Amino acid sequence: MAESSDDIYAVLWSGGKDSCLALWRALKSGLHIEGLVNFFDDASDRVRFHGVRSTLLAEQARALDLELFQVGTKPESFAASFEATLHTIKTRGYTGVIAGDLHLEDVRAWNEERTAGAGLRLVEPLWHDDGISLLRSLTDEGFRAVLTCCEEKWGNVLWPGREIDNRFIEDVSLIADLDVCGERGEYHSFVFDGPIFSHQVLWDSGEIRRSNGFSQIDLVPRDALSHRSAARV
Repeated sequence: MAESSDDIYAVLWSGGKDSCLALWRALKSGLHIEGLVNFFDDASDRVRFHGVRSTLLAEQARALDLELFQVGTKPESFAASFEATLHTIKTRGYTGVIAGDLHLEDVRAWNEERTAGAGLRLVEPLWHDDGISLLRSLTDEGFRAVLTCCEEKWGNVLWPGREIDNRFIEDVSLIADLDVCGERGEYHSFVFDGPIFSHQVLWDSGEIRRSNGFSQIDLVPRDALSHRSAARV
């Protein structure tokens, strides 16, 4: 499909650094973005793996002034929910999807198959970029992100609640067998401020949960108004 000035994009949105950088890069390249697509676990009301409450994702959408398609799923029905949501945004006038994949070929292929099946274009602004350069662009551009879930084997540099800053980048760059952007699941993050946010997404540190070799921090929304209306599909 050839790109046109009428194309409208939605971002596959986890609330973490990669989806945020993909949004930022796409905006800077001139793409017209109007929405975010977020999936969360029905049972816990949190983004799977990240462990972030769905209400904080809704507050991100408010700060970004973007339409939010927020969908509760179960592990066994995720693929069907994903495909149904792509068809929904297609009927709403969207023509493409932005994703923040970095180098996992199987994940990109999975996304490509489903976006094509829905008649949507897939754009991957971060694909095969250098991990340290991506982290530096996050901090250099003024985004702020906190680690929310970490594999405990890397506990000397990765811990829930740690902010991604220059010291963090220096620390992860020194570990040869660590994926510095965590795309193999070493860590997940939540972006709470940046140049495209109208306001900071406020949160307080809650309990630390530990399970199966991972630690998660509960980010507790500070603003009770974080329950912004979203397009539930």
